[in-house]
Amino acid sequence: MFELLRRGSVMTRLLLAACLLAAWAAGPARATDVRLQLNWAPGADHAPLYYALEQGWFTERGVTLHITPGGGSAFTLAAVAQGEFDLGIADFFAVMRGKAKGQQVTAVMNLFVNAPHSFYWLKDSGIRGLADFPGKRLGTLREDPARRLWHALAAQAAVDPGSVVWVDMAHNMKVSALAEGHIDVATNPFFHNHASYEAAFGDRLVELPWRTLGFNPYSNSLIAHPAFLARERAATTAVVQVLQRAVSTCLHAPEPCLRALLQANDSLDSDATRRNWRLVESLLRANDKGAVIGAFEAQRLQADYDMLVKYFGVEKPFDPAQLIDTGLINQDHTFQ
Repeated sequence: MFELLRRGSVMTRLLLAACLLAAWAAGPARATDVRLQLNWAPGADHAPLYYALEQGWFTERGVTLHITPGGGSAFTLAAVAQGEFDLGIADFFAVMRGKAKGQQVTAVMNLFVNAPHSFYWLKDSGIRGLADFPGKRLGTLREDPARRLWHALAAQAAVDPGSVVWVDMAHNMKVSALAEGHIDVATNPFFHNHASYEAAFGDRLVELPWRTLGFNPYSNSLIAHPAFLARERAATTAVVQVLQRAVSTCLHAPEPCLRALLQANDSLDSDATRRNWRLVESLLRANDKGAVIGAFEAQRLQADYDMLVKYFGVEKPFDPAQLIDTGLINQDHTFQ
């Protein structure tokens, strides 16, 4: 550049000098600030996110990511729909229910390939499966979607959905309630306090994941505010593709990812977080090793929507494909 300035014509030198001055004045390219709200407090399922942050992968792609804890999928969904956050993590079934109520967000990446719903009971309870549930007391939150989703699961298992007794209780009360015999079965939608169940009951504990019963709707997904997605598509694409890379890396070598999570969130219990990661791995990983990380399958998408219509109702039907934008995903990031 400087040689051209020395040798070129007067006009050339003036033009090149102007370009240099403009470049110096502009300085380095400005990173895009992206506000992301989690579905809950930081936990094992967020390890890939914190590892990518620690490694500087978002910065490399021109993104300054700001992470804020959430208070549940419904809370995060509302915050993103209202534009309080640019991106969020929320359960996809909650996203569909929100769409039915007029909330506008776009899912740009699936995070949990497998559903995280489970039942817990004790071996000495005499319960062997769903056929033994009639007359049993099931502990869960009053507003937990599991109460309605139970109808879908019961129908598949030929069990009368009204034959169980629901007991209202918070997640942190279920371990003691199960131990003291106040409930017979605990529902666990997102492995809340799983480590506490293991510590309390050891090999007496029985866990029955709903996905093993053929009930496997999409769960945690990355969602975007539509206006932000339109305005900052490149930045959103960067976040999606960095997360694809991070999920792949953490499934292959989880320990550095867990260390990054624990260092960024020193209130987390190290042993419990590592135990929870074992559950997270089964939710993040697809059975098909050639599947694209973060992708949605049209058939599963439609099946989830059909279940929404049947068990929750939809006043204004919609095409579930309108809820997603698959154009940001790097097709080369696959499960190995």
